[in-house]
Formats: sequence, structure tokens, C-alpha cells
Amino acid sequence: MSGDHWVDAAVEGPASHALVVGVSSYLHLPGGDDPSEVGEGFALGQLSCAAVSAHRVARWLQGTYRPPVGQLASLHVLLAPSPAEVAVGVAPSDQLPDRSAVEDALFAWKARCDADPAHTGILYLAGHGVQLTRDGGVLLLHDFGRPNRNLFHGAVDLGAVLDGMARPGTASTQFYFFDACRQRPAVARRYDRFEGALGFDAPAGRGAASQPAFFSTAEDTVSYGQAATGTLFVQSLLECLDGPAVHPPDDTFDGFGVRVGSLWEALHPAMARRAAEVGVVQEPVLGGVPGAPAMLHRVDGAATVQVNVAPDPARGVCTASLRDAEDLEVHGATPCEPDPSWDVREGIYRVVVDVPAGSAWVGRSRIVTATPGTTLRVAADVGGGG
Repeated sequence: MSGDHWVDAAVEGPASHALVVGVSSYLHLPGGDDPSEVGEGFALGQLSCAAVSAHRVARWLQGTYRPPVGQLASLHVLLAPSPAEVAVGVAPSDQLPDRSAVEDALFAWKARCDADPAHTGILYLAGHGVQLTRDGGVLLLHDFGRPNRNLFHGAVDLGAVLDGMARPGTASTQFYFFDACRQRPAVARRYDRFEGALGFDAPAGRGAASQPAFFSTAEDTVSYGQAATGTLFVQSLLECLDGPAVHPPDDTFDGFGVRVGSLWEALHPAMARRAAEVGVVQEPVLGGVPGAPAMLHRVDGAATVQVNVAPDPARGVCTASLRDAEDLEVHGATPCEPDPSWDVREGIYRVVVDVPAGSAWVGRSRIVTATPGTTLRVAADVGGGG
């Protein structure tokens, strides 16, 4: 890792290129080091979880992410954390994510994606967001509200980025994650149009086969988070990438992995559950141009199957075994205290919990699907009470 470039490798052939931006600290908003009249007009304050969310995404990309083709060749990370985030280990990037730094990083990311249509581009943006049009969203950068500039000079227009990255010749597969509110600010009613937000020119023609954009929340709604822990969106996203969003092989892809469709199907209920736990309502949105089927993350390696028997008194007398799809024994009878844990290859298995003859407990059998790289926790309630 070198400065803000967490990954910077010379790679031949198809590769993935990622840019991650997280802004919690705002120079010109109330509570910042240099509040301005423009910044104060938006009635927005400092944030406490955007940078840690971006940091968590970057750590996942650096340590866990496996591209379907090639490897991760570049990972550029720009962070402006709050004091609370610094306290939990999120350091500010060498270049804070202001207009100048993000513009340089965004165009460098674009150039990498342009080098080969077989490349994959990944862009994650977190911070204060506003909605100015029917599509996309605008992320406010660290120096948003700078005096003597157009209102949205210190901002990124995701819609303009998507349009510019749809041209022929660039990375044909792209993934976007917009982790921010999408409300229209009251001050916007004073203007007929806005100029100056960062984006790309939109050439004629279309090249990108797939441009899914995962928005943390719907148009004109708020995106929530937990201080120094992360947004509800990123907590749910990482949970899904760790297993629930993994799709088995089929005619489209010959390996296990996280696809656009499987991620969306897992993300929506995961977010609904987390939002309900903290007493809010927040629903993600899948936008952009999902286009052709695309895989974000390839999953391979061994899986782990763990068995937990309930109630507790039964654990000391029960045994568990594991059988494959052909009903051949993979692991023989194993005491259920402590919990049995087996490393297995991907596939379909049957967990069998046996009870002593004449006991009041009832044996259980469960069919499970073990996807590589995940831990499958199997709960087995044998009932009764002996």
C-alpha cells in the first residue's frame, strides 16, 4: 500500500480498477474548519460514518475481493474522516477528497478503465448527497461550499459519470455504489439549472454492456448510519457479499459468485432488517443500466459447515454427521458438544443429528448448500426435554 493508492499493480490483460471516496468531514459546512455562507445555506452538518464505510469497502476490496477475470490492479482511496472515525482507526488520506483530488482520481480511474474493454470498473461514493434530477445523485465533496464558485463545484454528479462511462471502448462491466441521501435541498428552488458538478462528457454511442448502480436509498429519502460503525447500506452490503448474495454455477457462469441479480435479491431484505432494528425505513434502489449479466465477485475455496444443537441439555448426548448429495458419508458421527465444524467443498449436503435410543429428543435432518468461502451455521432443534 502506497499512500492513497492501496493497490497499484502492473497487470497484463483484463483487470479490475476501483475508486473509493468517503467524506464525513466538510470544510465549509457548519462545524467545519472554515464554514461559509454557502455551506451554511444547506442546513447540513458534519457526518460520522461515511469515511468509515468507505474504509470498510476498501478493506474488503483489498483483502477479500476476487474479480471474475484477472485481478484487482488498482485501488485508489480518498477519505475525510470525522474525529470519531479517526479514533477507530480511519486515517485521512494524504489528499483529502476535495474537488481537485477527486477530479484527478476520477479521470485517472477513467483512463485505466479505457485501456481495455475487458476491464471492470468499480466506484463507491459515500458522504452527503442531494438529488437534482430524476436519475443518479450528487455527492458533496470535502470542499463543498467554497466561496466564489458555482454552487456544486465541490460535488460529483454520478449521473454524468454514468453517462460518460457508457461510451464505446471503455470497461464493458462497471459497478457503482452511491451511499448517500438523495433529497432535493430547499436552496435548489432558487435556481433554474446548475453548472459545475464533476462528471464526464457523454459521447455518442454506447459501449458498456453493464452499468448497475446500487443506491443506498430511494429518491427524496434519507440514508442512515451508525456513528464510527458504518452506514446501514455498507453494513448490509458487506454482509451480503460474505455469503447471502453468492449464486451457484449455472449456464451463465461456471463458478460460484456474487452477481448483480443475486446481490440485489440479498441486499433489499438485509437492509430492511437492519433499518427495522434501528427504527427507521430505508430501501435501496438498483439503477444505472444493469444490462448484460455480470459477476462482481468470484467465490472459491472451501466452505465451513457448523452445527448448533438446541436445547443445551441435548448437546451432550447427540451426535451429528454429514452426508453428500449422493448420501455418502463425508464426516461420521461427531459429538455435538462442542459444536461440530467441518471444512468441505462446495455442494449440497445433508446434516443428520442422531439422538440416543429411548431418549425424549427427536433426531433431525437438514439439507444445506455450502458455497465456497462461507461459513454455514446450521441450527438443529431436537425438541423435547429429557
